[in-house]
Parts: sequence; structure tokens; C-alpha cells
Amino acid sequence: MASTSTKELSSSSSSSATAVAPTAEQGILAHPVGFRRRKYADEGPQHASWRNHSKHIFVLSNAGKPVYSRYGDPLKLAGVMGVLQAFFSFVVDDEDELHHVRAGKQRIAFLARGSLYLVCCAKTEEPPAVLRRQLDYVHSLIVSTLTGGIEKLFQDRPFFDLRHLLEGTERMIDSLVSYLDTDPCGFCGAINTLPLAEPMRREIGNIIQDSRSSSFLYGILTAGHQLVNLVRPRKHVILPADLHLILNFVNSVASFRDTESWVPICLPKFNSTGFLYAYVAFIAPKVCLLMLSLKNDTFYELSKCKDSIVKQMKSIGALEAVENALRSQQCSLRQVNAPGLLDFLYISKITRQLVHPVSAPPYHTPRHRKRLLRLYHRLHQRARHSQMYYYQSDWETVVLVSAENYEFFCTFGPLVTKEKVVAACEHLLHWIKTHESTYFILNSPVY
Repeated sequence: MASTSTKELSSSSSSSATAVAPTAEQGILAHPVGFRRRKYADEGPQHASWRNHSKHIFVLSNAGKPVYSRYGDPLKLAGVMGVLQAFFSFVVDDEDELHHVRAGKQRIAFLARGSLYLVCCAKTEEPPAVLRRQLDYVHSLIVSTLTGGIEKLFQDRPFFDLRHLLEGTERMIDSLVSYLDTDPCGFCGAINTLPLAEPMRREIGNIIQDSRSSSFLYGILTAGHQLVNLVRPRKHVILPADLHLILNFVNSVASFRDTESWVPICLPKFNSTGFLYAYVAFIAPKVCLLMLSLKNDTFYELSKCKDSIVKQMKSIGALEAVENALRSQQCSLRQVNAPGLLDFLYISKITRQLVHPVSAPPYHTPRHRKRLLRLYHRLHQRARHSQMYYYQSDWETVVLVSAENYEFFCTFGPLVTKEKVVAACEHLLHWIKTHESTYFILNSPVY
């Protein structure tokens, strides 16, 4: 595993990491290339619009230095950061840990990770555990940029301004937070897989595996925020949390779509102390091939692998099949055809993959979709020790079932009978079992 040092961290922001022939010791996201100006960059506590946002996220050092704010310029929020730092200091001095507090409609979640303090202030009614998990993802993204070497940096220089090393990454953190707000993958720790016929998925995996070079470690093919296939060493898996960072990474940097890129990236759940080196190429408008290596000088070697993979995929129609699946083969309630079913979320505990249908009335608008997702958050926390949880309100009926190998949510209208709920749930389980080879990666290639 490649290692990092304080010196490398300090120098990582000096130049772009997306050139065709890059140097390997550059920081992966320290450049502004591919990022637009942030929409709310000029807001501050004096603006009503800033105070009206439903969810704020702040990151600061244990010395009170601003690192990141979802809304506004962190420098203009020095007073806010100072108050948050005082909260942490109060409990740290007593050798205690602060998890969350409630102030009116606000839930304020706290997370301390080494020298970094993270805070989420939300009016969304999401459980504190969900907010803390989102903060953990933000911390992991920062580590993926700089590795765990930031701890040594802060030990040597407690008042170091980390924003200089993270310059240009704010939109990536913004993108990750928005993704966690609107997609169920984050809170249930699972991956969304592109629906694809099993023989075609297997052929794609075999092509990637057979085309790998001696320096190849992982090969990952994605379509949007969905995983198509993954090739890995037999003894090393990639956990969903790291895959979420990868998916956010390749989809939030616009410049990746224009050229082949070579970037160091740290996968915190795999090894937080050093970088892997990622070859990134969009082989179709929304289809990305990412190959990871332990070596920092294999860009051209992996570029040749990409050429071979693309040529073979085109020859068997695999690239076209992936693009067609992305356009027209997403899961829908019409395909499931369970009477009365308005939405569902199925999570496989074995593969850590999920199935979730495209938006349909009455949850077809972003606001209603987000409301339902946050209801799932709350029910998941309430029912974490139950095999079945039944919820009914004026708006909907939701049943949560948890078994040894799976768990699922099913949503119905408020007047549905329990008999219809049971029948629809049984129908859904049968449908999932019948189509699991299309919606899940059951046997990803290993070597």
C-alpha cells in the first residue's frame, strides 16, 4: 500500500490530477477543475436564507479552525464554529462524548473523529443515528482525499488550516450530502446495482478480469450511481461505504467526462493510511470504468487495459446493453405488479445490495420522495430489534420486515387492509427471488 506523509499532504494541492500524464503524488481533489462556483457560497448567519436551510453540516478542527460548511463561506462562520468547538471542549474535558441534542425542531448531531469535529443541524426529523452516519461519510470523504495522515499533520501543527488542502473539494462534499439525502443506499449500507441480464453481466466481468494487467488491483464499472460489475482480489472486498465514495467521486467531477484521469484516492474502510491510484475513464456518457492499482506509475498500462476492455465490450454489444439498461430497465412498480403497493425498498443482507423502484405517484416529486425516505429512516431506527414493524398514518401504511438474509419496506395507502399488505409482501418476495440474478451481482469475478 502506498503511504502518505505530512509533506505529501502539504504538496498535494499544487497542481491538477486530471492530466493525461499526471504525477502520482498530487492530491486527488485539491484542484478546482470541473467544479462550478457553489450556489450558496455567499450566505452567512446574517441572511434569513442561510438560517432557513433544513440541514447544515459543519466541519472544524479541534482548535476551532473552520474546514467546511454546507452553506456559506466557512471563514464567515468563525463565530458559529467557535460555539461548536466550545460544545466539544466541554465534554472532552470531562472525558465524555457528545452525540446529539434537541433544540425545538432542530436536531444537532455531533461526531468527533480524531482532530476533526463534525456537526449536523437538521430540521428534517431524521434520527440522530442517521445524521451521525452522514457525518461519518463526510469524514470518510475527507480521509479519502488526504488519508489518515491528517492526524499526524494536526499533531505537528494544531492550528493548521486544512481548507488549503481541501480547496476545490467543497462541491464534492456537497454532492455526497445531497446523495445521502435522496438515496437510501447510505442509511442502509448497501449498493444500488444496475439491472442487467445475468449472462451479460458475467461477460462484462470476464472481459475486465481477462484484460487486467499485473498492476491491476480492482476493476469497477459503474453506470450513473449504480454498480455494473466489480473485479477484485479473492482476499480483499470493497465495503459499500468505500463504493459510495467512489460512485460520488466519479459522478461529481465534471472534468472526468472529458479525458482519461489518473488520481490518488484513499479508501478509508480498506486502508485509511495510504493511497491507491485510480485510472478513471468514461467509456460512454454515463458509464465509467475505474481501475485501482497499488503502483503510482501505471497510467499508460491501465489505459491499454481500458482500450482492450472497451473493444471487447463493443464487439459483443455489452456497452450498448449497459446504456440501454440505464435508460429503460430500471425497476418499476408496474414490473412488480403487487396490488396496492406504492413503494418498496429491499435490502439483501448477504450481498449488501438493494432494489428500489423509480419514483411513482404519490412519491414522484422530490419533496414527497424525500419525505418517504426520511420516514424509512425513522422506522428503521424504531424497528432495529424487531422482525416486523407496522406503521399507519393519515398519509400511508408502511411495513418493515427484517429476516436473516434480507429486510424490506413496503408502502401502501392509509386504508389498506392487513390481508392485502401480507399478500403484496409475499408477492414482492417471490418477484425478488425470481429476478435476483438481474437486480443483484451474485458472483462478481475474483482472482
